[in-house]
Amino acid sequence: EAAETMNAHAANALLKFLEEPHPDIYGILLTDNAMKLLPTIRSRSQRIAFHALSPGAILSFLHEQGYDAEDSRIAAALAQTTTEAQRVLSIPDFHDIVDGLKRLYGALAEKKTMVLAFEDIVGEVLNTSENTTLFLDMMTIYHRDLIRFSRHGHKHVVFESETPCIEEILAFKTGAMLREELARMLAFKAKRHQYIHERLAFDNLMLMLERRTENA
Repeated sequence: EAAETMNAHAANALLKFLEEPHPDIYGILLTDNAMKLLPTIRSRSQRIAFHALSPGAILSFLHEQGYDAEDSRIAAALAQTTTEAQRVLSIPDFHDIVDGLKRLYGALAEKKTMVLAFEDIVGEVLNTSENTTLFLDMMTIYHRDLIRFSRHGHKHVVFESETPCIEEILAFKTGAMLREELARMLAFKAKRHQYIHERLAFDNLMLMLERRTENA
């Protein structure tokens, strides 16, 4: 799994295996970015592309399994397979993370200090890397909901129960502001595995979310 993360030593060891294959023995490399593999490995492999299931297909599966409607929409928006969606829903703190996210955006709607609102949530649920990743992923979904709602109303909104809160936020947020904030979140997600001060990055993000239009 994650074959693109192999270091040079591991890649060269694998290359030797690929150059001298044994009968009835197969190596399967899983990667989200084949171009990060060594060209010599790519040239000696057969590439098979697997496309992610649509959120609608995952959502239908979760409904059939009896999961809660909103939980299913969130998991379907986060995952690319039914197995991954079920794994997300099985995370012990899943509902606490959803609740913390809603409280954070509720504080935004009430124009409270976001850094302090985030402080309350950190101690409760953001106690593992997995929980922090899930929380940040959910933030991007909520922000996409804000953008979708501003353009198309209820259509394709994941957090449907948050409609009143979403409407309050949109009263003082422009589309340009929301897109810039979403871009900041995505950039933060991309850099999380690098050497950054994660809490400082979160605080800067919270300060950015506090911004409002001049007439608000």
